[in-house]
Amino acid sequence: MGGRAAAAATGIGGKEREILQERERKHQGKMKMKKIGYIRNGTSKDGGLNILQRTGFGLMLFVVAMLVAALVERKRLATSATGSNRFHGS
Repeated sequence: MGGRAAAAATGIGGKEREILQERERKHQGKMKMKKIGYIRNGTSKDGGLNILQRTGFGLMLFVVAMLVAALVERKRLATSATGSNRFHGS
């Protein structure tokens, strides 16, 4: 739940809401820098990966996810074709 939504849900306002929002912004910034830091250390550039490399990495992850989904679907279809259902003892 975001800072503003959390503040509204708990009924706090004013200064307390600002403090909560500032803490959330700092936390998100730290987490982003940790993730980027690992990638930046693996490249020879100061900025880490460029846009084309990030896009390629995202596409690679997508392809891997689709391969896993295809394997799971193949197994599901094979299991349903045999009529066995190991979860219900059939």
